[in-house]
Amino acid sequence: THELNTATRALFYRYDEQLPLDAHTEVVGDTDSLRLERFEITSRHDQRAPGLLLYDPRVQSPRPTVLIAHPATLDKASEYVTDPARAWVQRGAACVTIDQAGHGERTTSADFRERLAWPVRRADEAIQTAVDWMRTVDYLATRPEVDSDRLGFVGFSLGGMINRRFCLDHPQRVAALVILNSPHERSPEAQKIVEERAARTEQGGPAATIDST
Repeated sequence: THELNTATRALFYRYDEQLPLDAHTEVVGDTDSLRLERFEITSRHDQRAPGLLLYDPRVQSPRPTVLIAHPATLDKASEYVTDPARAWVQRGAACVTIDQAGHGERTTSADFRERLAWPVRRADEAIQTAVDWMRTVDYLATRPEVDSDRLGFVGFSLGGMINRRFCLDHPQRVAALVILNSPHERSPEAQKIVEERAARTEQGGPAATIDST
């Protein structure tokens, strides 16, 4: 039933809102028009979620902020993420992205194919990442650069699966949702193609999926 599904989701995605964020922040890039900060916060299951905050330091007032969820096999520092983020900063926004569970600084020893072989593990990483984003939004509420009432959430591919789940559970926290190149349902054949492409991307970068001509 709907009530049971709602209760089950609440159980999976529940976290301790009183858990200290224990935020650590450092400036890792600074120009007249762009400041890049790396932050790290505590999430559930004793995990630390690292992220990047990009903004124009010349702007003194809180600004609308774009949350960016990266695709599978990439991470918060990938140009796929930071290039549009820099463009949005030029237009007056701040941008935030984090390493989703199992990616970037949070990569485990298991390779992508091994992780794909265990659906429960993939589901756990997705749930963990959704909670990490909630913790990130909590953290952003403490930042004077961010207008917490004007948050947009952009998700690429896997990130689109994460951000739609987040917005379904916390619609009051996000003013706009953008989903790019992210499926709702796939046939088994299509899923196999995607998994093979993701494995090639992890090994050789995005260029590994481009056919030569």
